[in-house]
Amino acid sequence: MLLLTLVIVVLLTAALGVFFFTRPGMAIRATGDNEEMVRASSINADLARTAGVMLANSLVALSGALLCQQQRYADLNCGSSMLVMGLASVIIGQVLFGDRGIVGGLISAVGGSLVYRVVIQAAYKVNMPSYTVKLLSTLIVVCALAVPLIKRKLASTGKGAAA
Repeated sequence: MLLLTLVIVVLLTAALGVFFFTRPGMAIRATGDNEEMVRASSINADLARTAGVMLANSLVALSGALLCQQQRYADLNCGSSMLVMGLASVIIGQVLFGDRGIVGGLISAVGGSLVYRVVIQAAYKVNMPSYTVKLLSTLIVVCALAVPLIKRKLASTGKGAAA
């Protein structure tokens, strides 16, 4: 089942990488960057925004279905803290892999998700209680947010000392 999930993730990442270089994909990207410019270019920004939300929600639904399939049950609390996990995955991916365009962004989000899940699974392997794992999750997000700020601070300090 894990291999099937990995294949699906790789195929979807590749498909999204191709889609975001098509005309509708670029309209979605442009709407996210600058909606006023999109409207001035005679692109229906409302349609592009709706298509982006539909795409995002379909990917969320697919991931939830894969999770329920892998766990072999569904629960009302299955989705709790998924938003935090998603944000942590994207932040970790950008910190570790950087943001290098659309394909690089997709790969960094998938890589950040893998890193995040490996750390959380390692915490469960050492028999951490669930409240401690939630604290670890929060610390991972805080550290991932702090790393770029620390890098900028060190870079600016280094430039100030060199001058």
